[in-house]
Amino acid sequence: TLKVHCSKGTYIRSLARDIALEIDSRAHLTKLVRVGVGPYNLDEAVRETSLLPQSVEHRCERLKRLGNFGTIVVNQEGTRRLLHGNIPSKGNISEVSLDQGDDKALVVDPHNNLLAVAKIDSSGEIEGYWAVLGGEK
Repeated sequence: TLKVHCSKGTYIRSLARDIALEIDSRAHLTKLVRVGVGPYNLDEAVRETSLLPQSVEHRCERLKRLGNFGTIVVNQEGTRRLLHGNIPSKGNISEVSLDQGDDKALVVDPHNNLLAVAKIDSSGEIEGYWAVLGGEK
């Protein structure tokens, strides 16, 4: 067993290969487990089998109540664009509630369904997403 603490962009399989080559051998991985990412670790992970629609809805409601997120409301076309990986145009945004310097915001549809956690640039525009969570089916 080899435990590696590394930054993003590190290719663990390549590391295993390079270590093996350094000792004139060959190697491959039989198992690779990511035990943490940033401040999150495997002990806090949620199993996919526990993601029932009501539990996802509950988690989204808890996220919305955090209070330290700005909010951006997008219309139906903005929702469609977002769920297809695009950034909604200004015409697709019906309401913006951001404080000066906010670098993240919750993006919701007109029915207040949480769609995404957006990265906000210095001019208050969406520049990408931390997470796209989907919307009402």
